[in-house]
Amino acid sequence: MVLHYLSLCGKYTGLSLNLSKTIAFDPFGCVDNSLGIQVTNKPVKYLGTYLSMDPTVEQLNFEVIKSKIKSKIDCWKNRVISLQGCILVIKVLIFSCGTHILNTTYVASKHLDQIQHILNEFLWHGKNKVSQQIFC
Repeated sequence: MVLHYLSLCGKYTGLSLNLSKTIAFDPFGCVDNSLGIQVTNKPVKYLGTYLSMDPTVEQLNFEVIKSKIKSKIDCWKNRVISLQGCILVIKVLIFSCGTHILNTTYVASKHLDQIQHILNEFLWHGKNKVSQQIFC
C-alpha cells in the first residue's frame, strides 16, 4: 500500500524511491519487512546528523562538532593573531561548524561546556581566566 502511493507520487512528480538505498528507521520495531526496504533501529546518518532514539547518539553528534572545531582551531592555533583576530576566526569559521547539528538535535550542556572550553583556550591562548576577566 505504501509503495503504491510512493510510486503514484513518483509518477506525477518525477521523483522515485531507490529501494536499494532506502533504510527505514524504526526504533520501536513496528515496521514489517514486507515493503522490500531495509529496516533498522540503529543510528542512521541523515544530512550529517545521526538520528536515533538511543541517548548515546547525542555523543556521536557531539563528536562530529568537536572534531570539526578542533581541526579548524589547529590550523589557526600557531599563528600570531590578535584578540580581535581570534574573535573573528571563532565567529566566521568555527560557529558555522555545528550550526546544523545544534539546530536539529539536542546537545547536553556538558558538551556545550566542552566546546566553550576549547574556544576559551584558543581565544586566550591557553592562559588562565585572569586575562578573561580583565577584558570582559
